[in-house]
Amino acid sequence: MLYPSQKTIHRNLQGDELPRRWQLLAVSCALFFSIVVVGAGNVPVDKSVLAPGTVESLASRVSVVPTTVEQTASGRTRSRDSFSDRPGQGDIRLVTVRTWRATLADLAYAAIRSDVEVFDDPTISEPEPQRQKRRSSELASSEVVAQFVASRAAGIPVTPTGSGALVEDVTTDASKKALVPGDVITEVAGLPVRVADDIRGSLDGKSPGQVVQVRLIRGSDSITTEVTLTASSEHPHRALLGVIVSTADLHLASPLKVEYRLTGIGGPSAGLALALELYCRFTGRDLTGPSIVVATGELQLDGKVLPVGGVAQKARAAVSAGADILVVPAANAEEARSYAGDVVVLGVNSFAEAVSVLLALANSAQTVS
Repeated sequence: MLYPSQKTIHRNLQGDELPRRWQLLAVSCALFFSIVVVGAGNVPVDKSVLAPGTVESLASRVSVVPTTVEQTASGRTRSRDSFSDRPGQGDIRLVTVRTWRATLADLAYAAIRSDVEVFDDPTISEPEPQRQKRRSSELASSEVVAQFVASRAAGIPVTPTGSGALVEDVTTDASKKALVPGDVITEVAGLPVRVADDIRGSLDGKSPGQVVQVRLIRGSDSITTEVTLTASSEHPHRALLGVIVSTADLHLASPLKVEYRLTGIGGPSAGLALALELYCRFTGRDLTGPSIVVATGELQLDGKVLPVGGVAQKARAAVSAGADILVVPAANAEEARSYAGDVVVLGVNSFAEAVSVLLALANSAQTVS
């Protein structure tokens, strides 16, 4: 025997209809959880998120135009059109990562996604406009370094000149005690600074927290001061001066003019890919064969390839893009192989090594075909 209230529930269940108060309860719960999810998505935490980015061909993003009659290292004159296309059937591409400040929702998202990483970011308090400015400055520097390194490797006479490293912004409290925008740094730790990239070389072997002496020009005054080094957000053991710099009076004396069309990216890790693309254009040599070659690595003026961050995410992006070969700094090679699947990973210490290995692979592919 069913009591009245039981009869009502029994009748509603038979008719696939919930009592109105149950319906209201279900709607309220759904609304509550929606608010919680949306709210979590807007609550920032003191961490950053790293995720796979894009893989972009450089074929249409780099142009080379002779400013004078250009000759190769062998003395043969090159026509203007011969710099337009990269030789070979393959492609050279750069790879990026996406990064943003994490929210509570991102923490949950990263827990279920193996390709998304949440990490402690020492620059988390850096205002976004300042961050973008720093990344753009790093990219611009990598473009100049790429042209210099590729030119030297191709036997093209080129010389970077400058009067020091111009401080565009100061990013840490420690450096703000000694440096201001507009300063031109001429020496760091006893080593001369003529171009912005010289600062990195002067900090080789230095550790975060170490104090170095800096000589600079401020207005009409020559000043000597001390700066406490800070840690890189991507490589905690790498020491940085804590400034955004460009080369004061930068000039790259070259018979070739290089134009880049890179949008929506920043940072220094495109340097290796850009230099490989330019080397192919400068020399007419095929570094790819039929392969899609994806590269990442920060270049120094001496051709050394420095390690970069986000290699796991870059390797995954390369796989998704159908890459055949992934070129990374030697220090990142082991990590890259863990996520690269069937993609061939080449770890290199220098630009010359990258060229040598790719040439060998391209030639072997042509021999087989």
